[in-house]
Amino acid sequence: MPSNEGPNIPQAIPRVLVIGGSYAGLAATVNLVDLCNGKQPRFTAASPEEGSLKTKLPVDITIVDERDGYCE
Repeated sequence: MPSNEGPNIPQAIPRVLVIGGSYAGLAATVNLVDLCNGKQPRFTAASPEEGSLKTKLPVDITIVDERDGYCE
């Protein structure tokens, strides 16, 4: 009988909603993308070799902002 635990179980891709597309929203998004791709976050003091991640995780990110386009 197959086990219900293990890597062969299809998992739903996590969905993340970022509300606000200004500096904090975009910074959070690019850091999340970096982490999900097994990289160090862009805005960290750690060296690139220190604590580097090897696992890639799929994620579906949506950014919602009241403005049409990016403004400073």
